[in-house]
Amino acid sequence: MREHRFQALSRTYRSSRDLWREDRCSKQQNDVVAGVGTVAELIDGDHPAAVSYLRKRFGGMLRATTDAEALASQRSLTQDGMIVQSGEYDRIKPIAKDL
Repeated sequence: MREHRFQALSRTYRSSRDLWREDRCSKQQNDVVAGVGTVAELIDGDHPAAVSYLRKRFGGMLRATTDAEALASQRSLTQDGMIVQSGEYDRIKPIAKDL
C-alpha cells in the first residue's frame, strides 16, 4: 500500500517537474521534515530536492483510515485512495502491483 501511494505521488512529481527551473531547485530547502500522520511521512527517495518538494506539497495532507476521518479534515487521503480537499473528494486510480 505504501508503494502505491509513493508511485502516485511520484507521478504527480514527474508531471510537474517541467515547471521546475534549475535555479529554483538549487535554492530549494532540502531538509523538509514530514509531520506525523501526514502523507508526506510516506515519501522517501534518493533525490533530496524531489523528496523535499513532495514533502512540502503533501505535508498538509493527513492520512485517514476511515471516510469520517477524511471528511473531518481540510485535506486528507484514505488508504483506499480517496482524496478529500475542502469538502470535495476524488479517487486516485490504483496502480497495478506488477509495475
